[in-house]
Amino acid sequence: MKRITGFTRIFLFICLFFLFCCPGTSRVSAAGSTTDKLPPRQLGIAPPRIEADFSGPPINESITIYNYNDKPKEMRLSLVDVSSLKNGVVLQPTEQSLSRWTIINPKHFVIEPNSSQVVRVSIRPKVKLAKGDHFAILRLQQVIQNRKIITGTNKDGQKTMAVALGSNYGLPIIIHAQK
Repeated sequence: MKRITGFTRIFLFICLFFLFCCPGTSRVSAAGSTTDKLPPRQLGIAPPRIEADFSGPPINESITIYNYNDKPKEMRLSLVDVSSLKNGVVLQPTEQSLSRWTIINPKHFVIEPNSSQVVRVSIRPKVKLAKGDHFAILRLQQVIQNRKIITGTNKDGQKTMAVALGSNYGLPIIIHAQK
């Protein structure tokens, strides 16, 4: 088992932050009180991360995204190259950046209610990778068309509104370059 380094800990912390950012729907009444009930689960992602040793041939992985809701979810995927972050500022990708040689298919799709979508991730560097770890986050973002919906009134006669925040997840990608 490989020992987790300081940078890897920071990377995993960032991924967890993205993972728990804005899940579900929040209900707020006109008076500002919130409901006590947690929203139902929205999405499932398996596996929880992609981690692989790279020694030459391409790395081909699949992830499955599950929609547990009774409504379709429109999703958009993108790759955030964590290796290009320096002091919180995004730098231009280099030849060693994961974003230059990672293929994601599909990048935009709709998952029907109570079903799933398989996404293929292929890592195919065209240059010799520097020895060490290379990091990225596969960002899974729900596309929300209508963010607010008036739902009626509460028992006190106040209007209530459901605000759709959508889902925004970050799946860590860790590549260990051997040579």
